[in-house]
Parts: sequence; C-alpha cells; structure tokens
Amino acid sequence: MSHFDEEHESDHSHGHSHEHNHNHNGHSHGHSHGGVPACAQHAPPLPLEMPLSMLLLNLGAVLGVGGGAEIIGILLTAPLDRFRLLAQLAPGNAAPLSPLSSWWAGSGLVCARIFPILVLRFFLSPYLMLSAMQRRGANDATRMSAMTVSALIGNFLTYPLEILAVLLMADLSGDYPSATSALSATWEEGGLL
Repeated sequence: MSHFDEEHESDHSHGHSHEHNHNHNGHSHGHSHGGVPACAQHAPPLPLEMPLSMLLLNLGAVLGVGGGAEIIGILLTAPLDRFRLLAQLAPGNAAPLSPLSSWWAGSGLVCARIFPILVLRFFLSPYLMLSAMQRRGANDATRMSAMTVSALIGNFLTYPLEILAVLLMADLSGDYPSATSALSATWEEGGLL
C-alpha cells in the first residue's frame, strides 16, 4: 500500500469516527443532559425538592404578590359584582344599598378563597407539568394544561366559600348577618355542594 493510500484510509476512518461521535452526541443531547431527561430540564423546580428556605421564599412571594394583587382587584370591583348580582336576582331592590360597608358583602370570603387556590396551584402545577412533559414533551400546551388543571382543582375544593359569598352578596333581608349564619343555614338546607 502506498503512502497516499495510507493517508486516505486514515482520513476516511477518522472522518467516519468523528461523524459517528457527532451523531451519537447529538442523539443523546436530545434525550438527556448529564443523565437528566430532556423534559425535566424544562420543568419548573419541584416544591418538595426545594430547600426549606427557598420553598418558604417562593411560596411567600406567590401569596404576597399574587394574592395581594388579586385581593386589591376583588375589593375594587366588589360593589360592581354585588350590584350585578342583585340586578339579576331582584331588579327593583338593587339600589339603594346601605350602609356603605354592605357594598362589600361577601368579598371577605372571596378574598379568603384566593390563598388556598394559590397554595394548591403552587404545589400541584410543577408536578402536573412534569407529568405532562414526560408524556407529550415540553411545550406551551403542556404548561397551560397543567396550570389549568391545578386551577380547576383549587376552584373545586374551595367552591363552598364561593357559595357562602354569593349568599351574603344576595342577602337584602338580613337573613345572613355573618358567614357563620350563612354556613349553618346552608348546611341545614342540604349542604354546600
């Protein structure tokens, strides 16, 4: 074999080896990185795997910022919500409403409902998101579906508070002076679901 043939054979084998390594690396990169599944790289951090300090910090931020913003929105629109409800149920009695505090009847329960929903969403969404990514891949649809499911679960579990809030908002005769009286009356009539 000539010197030229030896160099050609060496270049060919080197190029084949390089191409094989490149394809192998590219194939493995699409599925894992350092032994971690690709879907897990795009998933949010799981709350129960966080250090306690980080968990409390993130949860406090969710409750403080997210919950505070929602409470402000509820308090600002509570009179409009009550007027709308009364206009549907008793058009002739929708106004006037006195005292002024009655404009916000039931808004306390609506605000209280926010925090368990946010806590459930904080803990459930990452796990639902990771499960969806493992089945369908990491994309916007899986993220949105996980957040939607966690919100639905939170709304379902806190739905009794919504019923009590509506009862207080619709009460013009004074039958429900407090949330406790509304709860006891509703429970005697058949429950909250």
